[in-house]
Amino acid sequence: SLKQRKILDTVIAVFQTLRIEVNDEMNKLKEGLNLAFDYLKSGGYIGVISFHSIEDRIVKTFFREKTEACKCSKTLPYCICKNESKASEITKKPIVPSMEEINENPRSRSSKLRVVCKL
Repeated sequence: SLKQRKILDTVIAVFQTLRIEVNDEMNKLKEGLNLAFDYLKSGGYIGVISFHSIEDRIVKTFFREKTEACKCSKTLPYCICKNESKASEITKKPIVPSMEEINENPRSRSSKLRVVCKL
């Protein structure tokens, strides 16, 4: 029934939140992204598949930090930070599964792939 489904969804969400917190998964993701980028040679690619919005936000923010050149305030008339991009975006928007892929593999429905290339 609908009521049972809502209860099950709530229980699943609670246990997922507990697992993420207990395993410190978001900090591990940040650490992994930094390590991967540090070890990557110039011209190398990093592709990350995320399955949850919080993971995707971390990946998106990390990639944006690496691809942005100027970090100055938008209120300044010109750049004073002299920061240079460390990567270029390969995927402007995340690649998401097609309906065919979702039908074949329902677990793929929430996945997003983002890719950058180290300069």
